[in-house]
Amino acid sequence: MMLEVNNQLKEAIGEGFIPDENQPVSPYADYWILKTDYDSYSLVYSCTNVISVKWNLLGRNRTLDQSVFKMLYQEIASYDVDTSKFTVENQSNCPN
Repeated sequence: MMLEVNNQLKEAIGEGFIPDENQPVSPYADYWILKTDYDSYSLVYSCTNVISVKWNLLGRNRTLDQSVFKMLYQEIASYDVDTSKFTVENQSNCPN
């Protein structure tokens, strides 16, 4: 992943995995963090042969401010992606 920080390119290399190997997806996948503020949200993109394309809006809290959603949806739309079928997971009843 290449990330621009203060007009300098930074590179990060890492691995992700799924702890349940019975799931029908590869335990390793390429992903890119396209946008983050390092404190409250990250926009993550992945593309594999099994899942095809996946976008994730990740937050440190159970909800994201609507202005953050709007900004991230605009970022996704800038890649010519139709966000009209995106869904939001309700996390209000999740355990702490």
